[in-house]
Amino acid sequence: TPFHMMGLGCLVRRCCVQASRACGWGQVRSASGSARVYDRCDRNQSGFARQYTWHRMKTSVGGPAIALDEDDVEAVESPEVDDFDLDEPDGQDVFTAGISVDFDSWDPTKLHILPLGGCGNIGMNMTLYGYGNEYILVDAGQMMAERLEIPGVVAIVPDVSCLAPLVKSGRLKALIITHAHDDHTGGLEHLWPNLRIPVYATKFTANMVRFKIFEQTGYDIEWKLIRPSPTVDSDFQVGPFDISMFPVTHSMPECYALVLRTPAGIVLHTGDWKLDHEPQVGDPMNLDELKKLGDEGVLAIVGDSTNATRPGHSISEGEVRRSIIALFKEIEADETRKGAIIVTCFATNVARLETIAIAARSVGRHVAVTGRSLLAVRSIASVTGYLSDLNKHDSILDADDTWRSYPREKQVVICTGCQGEPNSALQRAANGKHPWFNPGNGDTVIFSSSAIPGNEFNVNSIKSNLAEAGVYVIDNTGPYLTHATGHPHEDELRQMYECVRPRFAIPVHGEHKHQLAHAQIAKEVGAEATILKDGEIYSLSKSEVRQVGAFDVAYLGSDGSDLTPISRNELEQPNQRAAALVVITIRLDQDKRLAEAPRVSIRASKRSVQTRVPEVVVEVAAEITQILALEKLRHLDANSLNEKVTDEISQFAATRLGGKVATLLHIEN
Repeated sequence: TPFHMMGLGCLVRRCCVQASRACGWGQVRSASGSARVYDRCDRNQSGFARQYTWHRMKTSVGGPAIALDEDDVEAVESPEVDDFDLDEPDGQDVFTAGISVDFDSWDPTKLHILPLGGCGNIGMNMTLYGYGNEYILVDAGQMMAERLEIPGVVAIVPDVSCLAPLVKSGRLKALIITHAHDDHTGGLEHLWPNLRIPVYATKFTANMVRFKIFEQTGYDIEWKLIRPSPTVDSDFQVGPFDISMFPVTHSMPECYALVLRTPAGIVLHTGDWKLDHEPQVGDPMNLDELKKLGDEGVLAIVGDSTNATRPGHSISEGEVRRSIIALFKEIEADETRKGAIIVTCFATNVARLETIAIAARSVGRHVAVTGRSLLAVRSIASVTGYLSDLNKHDSILDADDTWRSYPREKQVVICTGCQGEPNSALQRAANGKHPWFNPGNGDTVIFSSSAIPGNEFNVNSIKSNLAEAGVYVIDNTGPYLTHATGHPHEDELRQMYECVRPRFAIPVHGEHKHQLAHAQIAKEVGAEATILKDGEIYSLSKSEVRQVGAFDVAYLGSDGSDLTPISRNELEQPNQRAAALVVITIRLDQDKRLAEAPRVSIRASKRSVQTRVPEVVVEVAAEITQILALEKLRHLDANSLNEKVTDEISQFAATRLGGKVATLLHIEN
């Protein structure tokens, strides 16, 4: 069928929809639950014929997936939606936290900005803009939680409960994605079922995000595909916002800054970017266009601060390509390294995949890819117009019998695991558990990446294991350039401000030290800088950037399925974090009595707590049974019962485990 199931768990409940689509016909279930019948050629209200093109993409589980194709999308003045939905989104309600913002008090003649994530931290970038009682969101990212050691939490997303009145009144008009990295899109799968607004993105980005969402949840969201012009001129309109998606260079295809034009002024929201004159995939940033934008008069830059503390100019992807090619040739000439070459890198860096394939071809080697995310990116990049030249030469292959028949000294493997992820291909290979490749004596492993803060221990552990097995390990700290950042250093930030000449600078996307460094650079070139925190509301006018409100922002921690509240204190102060997460599932009969024994699990981050977990699990199960036997609880509604039980179990478990405890209670009827 045209839609490949990403996991056995979601196969049965969708097989009927799959069958109905097999020949290009089918029921399309929208977010509202309505359905319509389409064939492969549909027409929108203006009569424009839209061709639905289903691409087969090979994934790590061996079958076809789906890819958007906007070759026939109408002109960008009226963006199209590829609007199918296999499952009704049924995500957890995130509008129950009670955070309230008085949007009606905002002056409709001024532009307002409210960061919900990304200010004071790295990741979960999400920003609300408002003008004239209409609003848009930019990005919906997540923060990976490994380094925070919050028990049971693998990722953190913004708490959007404050947006409930905007969603319910229809004033929140759209979400616009600058690019496909998880720190800008990873929150969508959790948050979109509550937002239910159109998501504007380009073809590669939409494919990347919908692959992840469908794989995790089984539903798709409402997309509006945009084909931006290469200029700063208008691409589309959302309410009072006239928007241009201006192409910037970063570390993946199709990255864009947003030019937001309103009657209050122009804002340049940079997204992630750098000035790379040799990006290898895509074109360099057009500085003349930025100067043209500056001539219009820009009110503010809301910009990337990640590398603002780094002096000079970042390394070009072109320099990395030349260095990796030279490195491959040196390895090929070394008689002591007659083994395979294994390269691990960030999966989304399509230019790096191309570089590795070109380097392998230059020494007569053949490349295979392993790792679920790498296989997905290779497939999506191929069907959206990238890596096409390499595909013609069969330069990036599957690890089939043909590839495995090549001598080891003719093999190159690109794999996931550059951050030491526990279940990544490289980690499994280093531990001798990969099904078809295990690095050993004479092989070379190249880390074409840098360790994200917090991942250093895991990365160094893999390197040590590989070295003990006789593997040559090369990283970006040696004489060869094996990686380049995707964010601007000081000189690039300065050059951006000199081109655009904004009145104000609003540093975002970084910890406080990065925002401060960014602000200092902006001041040196004549801009007035204001540093925002998540939850702070500012109005922008031609005369000032002024704080008009704030609220105690919170976040949501995901364990892969459920969301639990996380306060700013827990995020910023380790001593405020819970020592354990208690997850309880109970089934009640119609009289609100236990229908079966409660199911309890406890996840602890500290070893001193982990040793006590088995006995406390039994004690918690007994305690909750005792609590629910109380007659006084019978009159409580579900929310009140949940709150009562959660509070009592949290206190009980905290005394047994010797630390703060977070409790998540599921009540089944």
